[in-house]
Amino acid sequence: MVGGPSHLDLFDYKSQLERYAGQPMPDSYIGKIRFEQIQDSQPLLMPSPWKFLQCGQSGRYVSDLLPRTQKIIDELSFLRTVATEESVHPHAELLLLTGHRTAGRPSLGSWALYGLGSESQDLPGLSF
Repeated sequence: MVGGPSHLDLFDYKSQLERYAGQPMPDSYIGKIRFEQIQDSQPLLMPSPWKFLQCGQSGRYVSDLLPRTQKIIDELSFLRTVATEESVHPHAELLLLTGHRTAGRPSLGSWALYGLGSESQDLPGLSF
């Protein structure tokens, strides 16, 4: 979701961030990553401000931001293997959805709509 909440505030619980809250990010980690928005100071570790519960039979952690989702968590699938070295969010999103970091290519939603078709002949399909 462009502009949506972070996965770290919804589904990706990081218990160690609570343990090390307010401490500087280790140099061993910073040396591997280029931060576009951080230039002069070392970033501090910050946990999500939201509470997480283990939900469903899977025991999947879900933030209290999503109380309805907590009830149906076992009906959802998560893709957690996507990674990129692109640090600029719009470029990373384009790379994720189109395979390229520049605009103008068909997205995953376009291909799904092409393959599955539209529910109505009179309305455009809903691309996701």
